[in-house]
Amino acid sequence: MKSQSSPKSAGTETFQLSGTVRDQYQQPMPNARVAAFDKDIRSEQTLGEAKTDSKGYYQIQYSQKQFALTDQAAADVFVRLYNSRGTTLYESPIAYNAPDILEIDIDLSGQAYPGLSEFEQV
Repeated sequence: MKSQSSPKSAGTETFQLSGTVRDQYQQPMPNARVAAFDKDIRSEQTLGEAKTDSKGYYQIQYSQKQFALTDQAAADVFVRLYNSRGTTLYESPIAYNAPDILEIDIDLSGQAYPGLSEFEQV
């Protein structure tokens, strides 16, 4: 999970969440459904959802209005990955007080991604 914080100017209300989804063989998962949520003590709010592109990349933008009722400055963000039947395949750890730009990669292999193979680089 990577984060990048930038100073907020008055009126800045847009936040960006992105990442890459990889399957158990560490191949990009195209067309996968990823949803982002704000976690509170007893509830959660949906921040948005997206489908991954052909490289497994997703991007979700959300506004402060979506979490401002319970969190003032920043959301406590986590993502869920769903299969085609709507069953949860993965739920990320919570990123507390998420920065303006947050990256949450999803890797279903349980191993660190070693980078592109020689074949994929050609």
